[in-house]
Amino acid sequence: RSSRPRVLDPLRLPPTLPDMPPLEPETIAMLLAAGRLLPLAAFCYWLLKPSPRQPAKQPPPGVDWRARPGLHATVKEKAPATGKSYLVIGTGSVGLIIMEALVERGEKKVKGLDVVAPRRGVEGATFAVGNVTDYSSIKAACEGVDVVYLTVALIRYYERLQYQYAASHAVNVTGTGNVLRACAECGVQVLVQTSTSNVCVAAALVSTSMDESSELVGPQNSPNHYGWTKAQAETMVLAANGAPLEPAARGALQTVAVRPCSGIFGLQDNFMTEKWLELGQVQIMLPEP
Repeated sequence: RSSRPRVLDPLRLPPTLPDMPPLEPETIAMLLAAGRLLPLAAFCYWLLKPSPRQPAKQPPPGVDWRARPGLHATVKEKAPATGKSYLVIGTGSVGLIIMEALVERGEKKVKGLDVVAPRRGVEGATFAVGNVTDYSSIKAACEGVDVVYLTVALIRYYERLQYQYAASHAVNVTGTGNVLRACAECGVQVLVQTSTSNVCVAAALVSTSMDESSELVGPQNSPNHYGWTKAQAETMVLAANGAPLEPAARGALQTVAVRPCSGIFGLQDNFMTEKWLELGQVQIMLPEP
């Protein structure tokens, strides 16, 4: 068999294709648009394509990452037990941690109150069922109490329509008013309210320099009912500072509002952190001994 390259006979080539009609302007525009989208599609594919994930660092064997580290020795030294009676209204993640910290530092009279029993009990503390919208249950819980922590709130940051306002107002505003009234009538000396940084977060108010004197949101510029109702509640709490107590021998009510940042996360935070940890999707960081 010959190894010479094959030579095509031009007389035996297939006939040329007939002339194609010109493309319509709309077709040309569509082709150009598709060409522009190709790089974007390639980038999106690169961004979203599955990639090998390194396993998150896990704690050493035998270490219980769910266990609370406990109060630091300095905290116990600087804030020893007072022997007073404490009531924590709202036993979610923040409320339960406050109760645990109070018991751990040596307080013997710690009580929690919420609409349902907490997910876990606190050894050395008691629990009662109540609702901040029901004044009678709040007053009954405040009897004989020296310090109240108000951590309850209806956190619906996705609601902003007018018909959705009533529920947030009932819990965050009316409920706070009920607690203030009960504190005054029952002689509670200290009220600590958990506020939120959302009380001053609106597009027209946010700046790189904000503090306690920053302007609060209002009904017109608040992005949701949560921020606006919590702003009203905080204003009520601070205005009640120095209010006379009954009986008068108890002195005056002292109030303070604490503004955590937008999110409080950690173990048992009722959101996603603990679930991520259980699935091994985030790295576990343990405090130093």
